[in-house]
Amino acid sequence: MSKAGERKSAQASIAVLTRRSGELLARIDRDTTDEQRNWRPEPDAWSIVEIVQHIALATGSIFRTTRPASGRLRWTGAVKSALLTGVLRSRIKIRAPVPAIVPRPGVTWEEAQIRMKAAAARWAEFVASDSFDDTAFKHPLTGRITAAQTATFVVEHFDHHVRQIDRIFAKVAS
Repeated sequence: MSKAGERKSAQASIAVLTRRSGELLARIDRDTTDEQRNWRPEPDAWSIVEIVQHIALATGSIFRTTRPASGRLRWTGAVKSALLTGVLRSRIKIRAPVPAIVPRPGVTWEEAQIRMKAAAARWAEFVASDSFDDTAFKHPLTGRITAAQTATFVVEHFDHHVRQIDRIFAKVAS
């Protein structure tokens, strides 16, 4: 895929993230109480607020891992990207690989919403920026992937956690 094609793909991915995150936040705000948002299905599981906070932290903090892009990264990154997608779509549970993306205690629903919106907005700005084509990111488990592959990861990661939130919704509703 050409650089222009990669950028268009990333812009489409981030547009999806922006739309879906807004829909998710509205759904949670509308359909849950503060108690339900902070309820944990198991003692070591995250609440809805913590999941939203984690998504925002992971989506935003990946910018701390920027690296210069390289041409050969497209091919090795494609394999890594496919691996990440496969794991995120599976039932495999992986603990947050770095402390920076673990939800912090005491974050309110309002703060989590603000962080989620800010992370999506930062991605929208980045994919439109001049530095997009020259940037790669270092995922903590797979290593370097291109900016477009990282945008795909961000959406897959979001979708993974939406499924987790859906399971909590089902438990709360019963």
